[in-house]
Amino acid sequence: MELSSYAKGSDFEDRVSRLLRSVGYEVEANRRVAGSQVDLLVAIPGELSFPGRLTYLVECKDEKYPLGVQVVRDTSFRVKTARETGEVGRHVLGWIISNSDLTQDAKTAADRDVIFFTRYDDLLRRVIEL
Repeated sequence: MELSSYAKGSDFEDRVSRLLRSVGYEVEANRRVAGSQVDLLVAIPGELSFPGRLTYLVECKDEKYPLGVQVVRDTSFRVKTARETGEVGRHVLGWIISNSDLTQDAKTAADRDVIFFTRYDDLLRRVIEL
C-alpha cells in the first residue's frame, strides 16, 4: 500500500526536522508566516550564527523528479513577505530541501533570489561528518 502524498510529505518533513534538530537548530513544523504555511521554520540561535538570530523558511520536497522554478518562486515570495512583516525577524532566508535536484531554470532562479538548495542525502552526509 502506497502512502498518500500528504503522508509521504509529512514523513519527509519529519525526517528533515529531526536531522536539523540534531545539530542544534530550533525547528517548528507547519507554521503560518505572513499568511502562508511554511513546512519548517528553522531558527539558528544567535550563539550559532553571526550577527544574531538567523531564520530559514524551509520548503521540504519529497519528489522523484527535478523541481521546477515555481517552487523557487513560491519560496522567494514567502521569504520576501516574511521580511517585510518582520513576523519572524529580519534575518530571513529561504531553503529548499529535497530528494531530487532542481531544473537548470530553477537553479538560476534560486541563485538570483538567494534561495538555498540542499539534497536531503547531502544534508545527511554533512550532519554525519559533524
